[in-house]
Amino acid sequence: MLLAPSGPVSGGGAAFIDRLHADLGGEPIEPLHVTVDRVATADAATLIRAVGETAHRLRPAPVRVDRLYFLPSQARGPEIVKLEVAPDAVLDEDVNELLAALRGCGLPSLYPDDRAKPTITALQRVTRRDSVEPDLSGLPLELFVADHVIISRIRGPSTKREPRVRTLASLCSRALRAAAASVQGAARIPGTLLAAIEAPVP
Repeated sequence: MLLAPSGPVSGGGAAFIDRLHADLGGEPIEPLHVTVDRVATADAATLIRAVGETAHRLRPAPVRVDRLYFLPSQARGPEIVKLEVAPDAVLDEDVNELLAALRGCGLPSLYPDDRAKPTITALQRVTRRDSVEPDLSGLPLELFVADHVIISRIRGPSTKREPRVRTLASLCSRALRAAAASVQGAARIPGTLLAAIEAPVP
């Protein structure tokens, strides 16, 4: 489950990502998003319905980033560029509402209890050059406003470390299409857009 902007990132946020891409190469991630949680379920329609019932309590939340770091990645590497999300009261409330909806469906998180603060993956497939350093003069900054809830289907190679991810990856496309159709009513809620998409394993 992701929180993202409902339109393209613009202004200072877009300029910052463009500078990172120019400095480091790799591939920009679209859409930029904050990952709220990962769960495993074969019932996508129930999950999306629960989130839709929560949507009216969500507010557009500013997503500010204040630190950049590199992380090795076998699937999307050699490295990915991560941006650390700064604390924000509205964003925290939205995340807590969505987590409550997931737990209300009886879906435990695939993340460990000691998960670190939220991050955004800005670039993937980055190969760093020793002579190049990213321009961080724009940090901290507001990258985007999160007003879009995305239910994504994880797809990609299975791993021994995350067996429950394979369960979610096996969710059939027919169920996803049906779940996406159930979202259309929720999408009319002012300030919040709910959608269902497929996404690669981060």
